[in-house]
This record gives sequence, structure tokens and C-alpha cells, in this order.
Amino acid sequence: FITNTSSLREGKPYVRHRWQQVNRNENADPERRELVVPQPIVTEIYYETCGIVDQHNRHRQDTLELEKNRNKELGYMSWNFLVGYDVC
Repeated sequence: FITNTSSLREGKPYVRHRWQQVNRNENADPERRELVVPQPIVTEIYYETCGIVDQHNRHRQDTLELEKNRNKELGYMSWNFLVGYDVC
């Protein structure tokens, strides 16, 4: 990560619960374990924001079908026009 607005100081850890096969015996049940990964503040901010960007992309491509409608209405356009169209 490259940043000029944050730091690499310790942030909130990444905490998730996962099922893991700890017992290697045949047909043994998996155990639910807590996974804790330390992360700096910059990655904390980055991953909080990524979810919003992914949600926006899903709405743009699927819910609103902007790209499909744009291609029907406008036909093929140059890449610089498409970047400006999608940003707006």
C-alpha cells in the first residue's frame, strides 16, 4: 500500500470466524476458530472503502445495467469517452 494521508500505525485487527479441520482423524468434525490478523490503519481504511466501491460496481453493472444500456444507445465509443461516461 502506498499512502500520503494515513500511517502504518496499528489499526483495528481483521477478525473473522472460520471453520477449520484441526483434528486430522477420518470423519472428524471441523472446529469454529477465530482468525485475528493485525493490520495497519491504512489497510483498515482501504478495506472499509473497497466494499462501497464493489457495491457501486454491482449497481452500475447489474441493477442499473448502465453498461448494457450505454452500449445499446451509444454503440462503441472511445475509451476516454467511456471513462468520463462511467465516472459521471
